[in-house]
Amino acid sequence: LNKYNFKEIEFEKMSIKEQISLCSSSEMIVGIHGAGLTNMIFMPNGGSVIELLPKKRGIVREFNFVRNSAKHDPCFARLAYCMNHRYSVLECTPISNGKRTSHMNDIVVDVALLEEIIVNISKTS
Repeated sequence: LNKYNFKEIEFEKMSIKEQISLCSSSEMIVGIHGAGLTNMIFMPNGGSVIELLPKKRGIVREFNFVRNSAKHDPCFARLAYCMNHRYSVLECTPISNGKRTSHMNDIVVDVALLEEIIVNISKTS
């Protein structure tokens, strides 16, 4: 993703002031489902957010703005909508740690598909 000028960031290692400063000059955030995605609130209006989401029990879920027990909570999709950001989700394969698959598993990202999403979401700018 270097050709798109992405930088690897660990928000948990940054002060809130550093997070705000970084995100206020960012056009796009790509990240795994988690608290770090809330930093989209500091992005300029019309940014892009790509959420990397582990498949739950190997089942590809329908993704929409309604939450129920069989579907993922679309909190970041709703937040992106409220912030007037473009939003996309990429479901990724969780790496089994011998335990039940959860949102806490490491994931395998299909980089070619991620690149396609980046290109397409950028075209809608």
